[in-house]
Amino acid sequence: MNPIRLVIIEDEPLAAERLQKQVEKLKLHTQILAVLESVSQAQKWFSQNPSPDLVLSDIQLGDGISFQIFEKQLVTCPIVFTTSYDEFAIRAFRVQSIDYLLKPIKQEELENAFQKFLIHQKMAQAPWQDFQNKTYKEKIQMY
Repeated sequence: MNPIRLVIIEDEPLAAERLQKQVEKLKLHTQILAVLESVSQAQKWFSQNPSPDLVLSDIQLGDGISFQIFEKQLVTCPIVFTTSYDEFAIRAFRVQSIDYLLKPIKQEELENAFQKFLIHQKMAQAPWQDFQNKTYKEKIQMY
C-alpha cells in the first residue's frame, strides 16, 4: 500500500511539530512531503510538485491567509484546515476542504478527518488520480 502523501502548511514551528506527532499517532502509512511556513513558499511548492494526497493547513500565515494558495493554484487534493479561528469555515469549504479543525486539535478530531479523507480517496476514480498527480504546469498544459 502506498503511503498517504501529506503537505503541512503551518507557520508556527511548535504547532507543525505537534501536528506531525498527532499524524504519527494515527498509525497510518503516511509520508510528509513538505512542511511549508508561508503562502509564498506553498505557492512555489505547489507549482513545482505533483499534488499530494492531502493537505493539512493553518489559515493565518505570516504573509497572508492560506486561501491565497488554494484560490490561485490548481490544488486538487482534499484539504483539512487546522486553525484557531472559526470565522473562515464557510470559505474553507469553497476550496476542496473536507474538514475544519479548531486548535488545539484533538486527536479524535484528526482521526475523524483522516477517515473522511480515506473515504474520499476510495471514491476517487483512476483517471482523476492521474490528473491529481500532475504538477500545476502540466495541468495547465492539458487545457
